[in-house]
Amino acid sequence: MRTAGIILTGIFMMSMMTETQANERKTVLRSKLDEVTVFLRGAELKHSAEIALTQGENEVWIEGLSTQIDAGSLNIRAGEGIVISAYEFVPKHVSEQITDPALRKLRDSLVMYQKKGQQIDIEMSVHRQMLELLEKGMTQKMASQEKGMTLDELSKSMEYFKDKHIEIETLLIKREEEKKRLEADIARITGELKAGGHETGALKLSLTAPSAMKSRLAVSYCTFAAGWSPYYHLHVESIEHPVQIVSKARVRQTTGVDWKRVKLTLSTGAPGKEQVAPLFNTWFLREWSPMPMLRSQPSARNTYAEKANMEMAAEEPSAAKAEATVDDYLTVDENALVTTYAIDLPYTIPGNGKEQNIDLRVQQANATYRFYAAPKLDTRTYLTAELTESEKLDLPSGKAMISYDDMYLGETYIDGSGTLQNMTLTLGTDQRISVKREKMQDFSSTRLFGSDVKQVFTFKITVKNNQKKEIKLTLKDQYPISTQKNIEVELLKETTPPTTNKADTGVLTWEDTFQPGETKSYQISYSVKYPKGMQLNL
Repeated sequence: MRTAGIILTGIFMMSMMTETQANERKTVLRSKLDEVTVFLRGAELKHSAEIALTQGENEVWIEGLSTQIDAGSLNIRAGEGIVISAYEFVPKHVSEQITDPALRKLRDSLVMYQKKGQQIDIEMSVHRQMLELLEKGMTQKMASQEKGMTLDELSKSMEYFKDKHIEIETLLIKREEEKKRLEADIARITGELKAGGHETGALKLSLTAPSAMKSRLAVSYCTFAAGWSPYYHLHVESIEHPVQIVSKARVRQTTGVDWKRVKLTLSTGAPGKEQVAPLFNTWFLREWSPMPMLRSQPSARNTYAEKANMEMAAEEPSAAKAEATVDDYLTVDENALVTTYAIDLPYTIPGNGKEQNIDLRVQQANATYRFYAAPKLDTRTYLTAELTESEKLDLPSGKAMISYDDMYLGETYIDGSGTLQNMTLTLGTDQRISVKREKMQDFSSTRLFGSDVKQVFTFKITVKNNQKKEIKLTLKDQYPISTQKNIEVELLKETTPPTTNKADTGVLTWEDTFQPGETKSYQISYSVKYPKGMQLNL
């Protein structure tokens, strides 16, 4: 065991010398995060670092990168004439450039514990090899009994084997317990360093320079640990004024790297790994025979797991948030694929996932205001704004907070994916416009015609404008549409003539103008004829 200890000590000293020599040859740089482009899902980060290279081969470590990157997106650029012969991304790297004495002490302790762990691994490996040798030696002793070994000699050999086996196993147990304590200490220290922002991703580069020179290294990569979502504030002063649309953004990131005073660009793009346009395969038409219905069997286990939805955090003002003059610093670039918002202001966004709210731009949109009511579905009357030429506004889909005459009304949703030229927004409800829908029993009936039943339905809709000004109202109702020959539906002449009648959907629309205090009534009447005994969803 003494010899083994000497060997282990020699191995450990040689490894320490080798590592020290390697440290003397390498250059460690702390990168600077210059620019960030945030996509709806994901982000591109651009770092830079200045380095002085010696002629020939150089080992360079660039620290301060995100721990969560798409390694395939790494792009490394060096100065003219410099060859990048190899590189390796290390996702969990503890910086060697720690100025805080407490953190430096933690780093040094971590390095010491890691080396102790390596030494224990070597010792445990040797102990296990010794156990194997003992077992082989004992097996050979047992085999030699047939060649004249006495029972007394065999007994002494077995006693020696037992003592040595216990001794080595005891040492293994002690080393395993010691390693567990080391691993706990390593985990604790790593957590403290990570919380202090000193566990980051790093690049290990092999650079060959034609001569001693200074150079700038540029590193860019993509990560999915970031993103932004658009939202809006809609301000309406009155129905005589345009809609003011304030575009905002919620930016979040959990890259593990704080974005300190970076040039920030927001993009409506969403890069992914599969950027291939779909192609058609030949569509062969064959006769289809339905499969027989099988009785469902209970599943042994659930093979699919739902992805958790990211909940938006509460709004927090950004430390670097621009004031009302943000438009002066915003450059909007619209191309065939995406829209980008380049903000010429430094932004600081922490890497802990806490959302930062950013003002983007303010736009004015001409609108046609109308009140809308569909009393069959909802007795409330809604104020709507139809934005003319809304496609020129370029509004990504998102929630919108509404205020009318400086009064908060609630939320709506802007669907930026719509194909219509004009976008209609719902701004809120107005209690001053009352709408009532009631069935007119005297004009509704059920009669038998041979083997058929004919029902007549008549409804009266009453609208009153309690405002002190003229309003425009869109009123909608509906009648059913038949999909079978033995079911007949007829819109009766007692129906108030609508402005439009979509016969394919059965939706009637009345467009009307109401003076202050004016009341108007509308009637819808239809009949349904169907076989007796048939159950319908009337």
